[in-house]
Amino acid sequence: MNKFQEIYDLTLIISDILKNTGNKDRDHLIEEVTSLINKRQVMLDQLQPSYSDQEKLLGTKIAELDQENNKLLKMVLNEIKRDLTNLKKRKSTQNRYENSYARVYNDGVFLDKRN
Repeated sequence: MNKFQEIYDLTLIISDILKNTGNKDRDHLIEEVTSLINKRQVMLDQLQPSYSDQEKLLGTKIAELDQENNKLLKMVLNEIKRDLTNLKKRKSTQNRYENSYARVYNDGVFLDKRN
């Protein structure tokens, strides 16, 4: 099989995995996508610079799919960031309720000047 075709197939597999994530475990998703990307990178490093017209066409398709995959990966990254932010908020809120008297508020101070 042609190296370009193998790279294209791997890129399609990555795209399918990212599009059909659903409620899949993100850790497993990240590991799977990372291993496929590493496999694809090894194949890309083995390519020789003289390309035929068919290989150039497949190369443009690979580039387009790769851009879509990057957008999907950014969406996953944003979900992770959002979850981390929510977790931090939840932790701080929980700490406020558990240690409600630990914080001292200095809203105002009364000074007696009669002395």
